Amino acid sequence: GLLFDRLPSLDLLGRMSWYALLGGLLFMTITIATGPLLFSHSASAGQPELGDAKVLAKIIIGSIAWLIYALAVLGKFFAKWPPSRLSSIAVTGFVVIMALLIVSGILS
Repeated sequence: GLLFDRLPSLDLLGRMSWYALLGGLLFMTITIATGPLLFSHSASAGQPELGDAKVLAKIIIGSIAWLIYALAVLGKFFAKWPPSRLSSIAVTGFVVIMALLIVSGILS
């Protein structure tokens, strides 16, 4: 119908999801790299320490999400995974990030 005629092609959607995956991995890498700098400043101001359960949960779940996205990027380059598999992996990474937000909310 009219809705399906207006949707972009699957090839274009695959490229758009690939660029979103690369952008997400880039920003997650920047965040992980700058996190310890900001954490050291907040630790001196009476914030939670590294051994705190909330901080450890964020580090572990965030690292797992980063590894999932890195796996997808490496799979595209080396294993020539199709866009459908990359999209499935990206959704899995999103679920992990949502779990991070939920765990963070519960522990706060």
